[in-house]
Amino acid sequence: MTRNRVLRQSKLLRAKGVFVLEDLTPINREVFMSVKRKMSDEVKSVWSRNGAISYKDARDVVHRVEWEDYQHWLDLPWPKK
Repeated sequence: MTRNRVLRQSKLLRAKGVFVLEDLTPINREVFMSVKRKMSDEVKSVWSRNGAISYKDARDVVHRVEWEDYQHWLDLPWPKK
């Protein structure tokens, strides 16, 4: 219950410079970072809630990354530095 209460208050904490991150499994963390970094021009923001990864695209449409899509995100090339 404490965990859920802290996560619900994360927006208020973020305004004070405190960031609360969900503890993701290794595969979820890798997919999360793939969504966040591999298509940064098309993805505005990425977040997770209860292990589910979601993102907002450039048109402000929210998408949920389904298990079937994980391999697609993992196979995308990393951007050149």
